[in-house]
Amino acid sequence: MARPPEYMEQHIAGSPQDMASYVSNCKAELKDCIMEVFAAISQDAYSGRGSSLPDLIQRGILCHERYFNSMKGATNLSAGDIRSAIIAEAERQQNLYMALRDMAAQFAGHGVKLEILPPGEVYSDPVWNIPLSVGTTVRVESRTYITAFCPSAAATNDYMAPRQDPVAARLIYMDKSMMLFMQHDQDPGETFAAACTSLWGQPVDVLSDFGGAWAAQLSGGVLLLDTAESVSDEEVGRLMQKYGVHGVIVANSGNFIARLYTTQKSISRLENEV
Repeated sequence: MARPPEYMEQHIAGSPQDMASYVSNCKAELKDCIMEVFAAISQDAYSGRGSSLPDLIQRGILCHERYFNSMKGATNLSAGDIRSAIIAEAERQQNLYMALRDMAAQFAGHGVKLEILPPGEVYSDPVWNIPLSVGTTVRVESRTYITAFCPSAAATNDYMAPRQDPVAARLIYMDKSMMLFMQHDQDPGETFAAACTSLWGQPVDVLSDFGGAWAAQLSGGVLLLDTAESVSDEEVGRLMQKYGVHGVIVANSGNFIARLYTTQKSISRLENEV
């Protein structure tokens, strides 16, 4: 494979620690490069202008070339994986903004004004580790903010930690196109709360279905299960089917950890690489 013009031969020190650090830096550079591409994809979806997808695919392939050369070819990630990931992300971002616009129209019918802000303007960090996705903010009545992302698996070490700052935001809604977070201290008002209930239904307590759990609730297309017991991936899949939800949060509020599982597939092997 031809090297890009800026390629410089890397010399890797022999110790395992130096090797691990070098690989970590290479992966971080790849992630930063791809996130710049994803940011441009998100801007295209937000603006509704003609897609620059072919150019962005080429930019992504250059990211891969730099990574491949830096790693001396020691990666199973291919240029085809990058292309597939970029195409998938373009579709995800288009679906996200269509869903947000539909949601804004629905809430307007309930007397609530929602304003979709430009991508990247995330005013409230949800404090969830959401890999390789550019989010945006939805302003509610000029007073509070919702953080919106494409559906994705995520994790946090700051779940329900009242004495800590920051604290992981609540996942208030999820469907096949979007997931919406709101900080615990945000108060969007009674009209917004009533609209959520009308559009998304009342939360349903299902704790009786889980012996030994601390809490279990269905709300906004998500099952929240707070338990000290481990839950396998197979069991999560079964719970999604049983309750008809788009996401499952398996949390342990005793040690502040939580993991979000979704019905949406990963955007190829890229997420696992970085």
